Amino acid sequence: AGRRAVVGYMERMCGAGAGRIGEEDVVLTAGASGAIELAISSIADAGDNILVPMPGFPLFETLAGNLGVEVRHYPLDPDSNWEVRLDEIEPLVDARTKLFVLNNPSNPCGSVYSSAHLASLLAVLSRLNLSLLSDEIYAGMAFSASAPFTSVLALISAPSSPAPPLTMVIGGISKRFVVPGWRLGWLVLAPHPSLAPAATAPFRAGVRSLTTRMILPAHPVTAVLPEMLAAERDGDAEELVAELARLAGIVAARVAGIEEFEAGAPQGSMYVMVRVDLGALGMGSDAEFVGRLYEEESVMLLPGACFKAEGFVRIVFSAPERVLEEAFDRIEAFCARHRTRKE
Repeated sequence: AGRRAVVGYMERMCGAGAGRIGEEDVVLTAGASGAIELAISSIADAGDNILVPMPGFPLFETLAGNLGVEVRHYPLDPDSNWEVRLDEIEPLVDARTKLFVLNNPSNPCGSVYSSAHLASLLAVLSRLNLSLLSDEIYAGMAFSASAPFTSVLALISAPSSPAPPLTMVIGGISKRFVVPGWRLGWLVLAPHPSLAPAATAPFRAGVRSLTTRMILPAHPVTAVLPEMLAAERDGDAEELVAELARLAGIVAARVAGIEEFEAGAPQGSMYVMVRVDLGALGMGSDAEFVGRLYEEESVMLLPGACFKAEGFVRIVFSAPERVLEEAFDRIEAFCARHRTRKE
């Protein structure tokens, strides 16, 4: 029942492209983290390599390293909505490159990719015959009708569509339903539509075998999935997204009011990456900026170095409005104080 509920949910979230996904294509995991580990384990051996975004969620590198899999970073463009620099993918690929990892909507960037950009990316991966892992844990958490969320599943439904040989999609309940401690995610397997089921059966069997050595979600949690993911519950999640969108607008305005800060408006998830003019504040690194801000103002940000984006900081805007406003008041005071000292 849990996997059947995921299929119905994915059809609503991902559009017609998910219509060919069945229960046999869904594997329930211990959170999205378990889905990441399962996906990498299923396709890469020790000595192989995978491509992950920079900046990006550090857990991909941690889990790959534990498996003896090399991580290679492809750059995102901060001046173009953190889009993938498509021309920089192929130079990273060799005979042992097994997987391209995408995160959309993005943690830490707060970006949401257009369907046109995703289609261009899929065409590159198809040409390189490179499989895709699309982390869509923030699916449905986009803030603007002008930048809606599009799942890769919506773009690979036709046999003639340019698509990777294998697409795997990560989802879960921790973000949109605000229950991270429940530890329930899923991995959806979507081989290229032109492949016959018999051709992909060994891979599916291998994925199922890997689950026998992994911690899986608790039965009481999976039992509530049909109720949680039911269509009539969509409104509850939409209220959360509407509130995050409102807070994102506040953050964008406050960031724009700090002369040493630069960032585009957050489009999704609950994060934004902000470029900091460190020199204007007399700081030598983003880590120094974050450390001194915490020491002097008790405001905690994450340095961009955590995500391989030096010169940036990540701001989370899921806190109540009054907390965000006070945090920005303190950040403004901190910047004004250090700006004055430099002058």
